[in-house]
Amino acid sequence: MKILFLDIDGTVLSHTANTIPSSALKAINTVRKQGIKVFGCTGRHTLELEKLPLEHLEVDGWITMNGAYNYTESCVISSYPIERQDIHALYDFLKKKPFPVQFLEAKYMYMNMHSSLVEKVWKRFIKVMLYRAFRYFSNTACEIPIRPEYYLFQVFTFQYIGKLSP
Repeated sequence: MKILFLDIDGTVLSHTANTIPSSALKAINTVRKQGIKVFGCTGRHTLELEKLPLEHLEVDGWITMNGAYNYTESCVISSYPIERQDIHALYDFLKKKPFPVQFLEAKYMYMNMHSSLVEKVWKRFIKVMLYRAFRYFSNTACEIPIRPEYYLFQVFTFQYIGKLSP
């Protein structure tokens, strides 16, 4: 089996034009007609893909969250969740020294707390807000349930580094 892996952000998908060039779509369709599978690759979460202008892009599957969660329309091909003991260690640490952390499961994204830094980062860097995907808990740290039936694939911390001001 032959597979073509395509980087999406800034390569196939132009963020300047907010579209995929017709020449790229034509090339991808030509490759697929030759029996070669095509997978889109991204560091993004699965929910973020829904908000991108990818409606004309036909792929056989996705490599998402930097390879942590990979799937086709019909099944999960591979997944590499964060080890449970590492998640427990992070939760224990957050109980002692709380700070905002974004947690990414296969189908959901949520945070343990909201802060001015989170707002600042989102206003500067995140162009697509996924209100239905994110679940804020409060402005103070709160308990995140450890759910054995769900796996975490990525976590992002929000902390001040150096001379950044809130």
